[in-house]
Amino acid sequence: MKKSAFTLIELLVVIAIIAVLISVLLPALSAARETANLAYCMSNLGTLSKTAAMYMDDEGKRTQPWYAVPFGQYGINVVSEYTFGGFQHATPNPEYPNSDTRLVPTKRRPYNKYIAPGIDGQQVVRTYVCPSDKTWYTPLVGEQPDPSVPAPDAYSSWQVNGNSFAINWYWLQGPPWNGEESWYGDLGSMSSCGEDMLARKVGGEAAKFVLFAEGSMNYFMYDARPRSGLYGESIIQSLGPGWHRKWSSYAVGFLDGHSEFRYIDTRFSDDTGFDIWPTIYY
Repeated sequence: MKKSAFTLIELLVVIAIIAVLISVLLPALSAARETANLAYCMSNLGTLSKTAAMYMDDEGKRTQPWYAVPFGQYGINVVSEYTFGGFQHATPNPEYPNSDTRLVPTKRRPYNKYIAPGIDGQQVVRTYVCPSDKTWYTPLVGEQPDPSVPAPDAYSSWQVNGNSFAINWYWLQGPPWNGEESWYGDLGSMSSCGEDMLARKVGGEAAKFVLFAEGSMNYFMYDARPRSGLYGESIIQSLGPGWHRKWSSYAVGFLDGHSEFRYIDTRFSDDTGFDIWPTIYY
């Protein structure tokens, strides 16, 4: 008896159908994966924002840690906005070999007593990791960032900085820096204004004050200014891509403890529903 079999044409048709199905399903699977990544990221930001409240209660004042250790300790000569928590990273950073993210011990970072008690060494703390983290680059104190859009790097922020999330360093306590007075005009240095400014962020103000942001937003927000045009000297202002596949949309954590994923115009430091500057001062 003669056995039936697929012809070459039939096999090609089946392969073509499978290819079409894959091309249709892959974007949906990718979108579903990104939705899960965003949920994870938002959960971590919510944890950090709630930890901020605990930190302020324990410290008895309206401030947040900018420096985990005195400047210069451990041979640090580059200060970032990541060592409020996070962990010592294992990935070398040839551009900033003496950054605090490289040298500050994990156990000395203030938030870790709440988030990872007893942690030490280079163990990854997942609370500080966004699964969609794509870019390690971050501006440093007094540095003007490259106006070009940072492309995804070989490493993510959590791999290089030990943290995907940057704390809003504009109004935090820390030692004064030469030149900061000219940068902030009449406001003076960050260290002289931070606590007083955060103390005014209550109620609705706290609900829109960005305290934490994914690293990509932190990069583009560096040269933001109020829409009034005051207290901003840079002409670099720019929009850029976030980590979660929507242009200029970022995951952020607010001073009142909640987190959001939303469009943020990073050319400006204040807008409907968010600000990174204290509006009481302008």
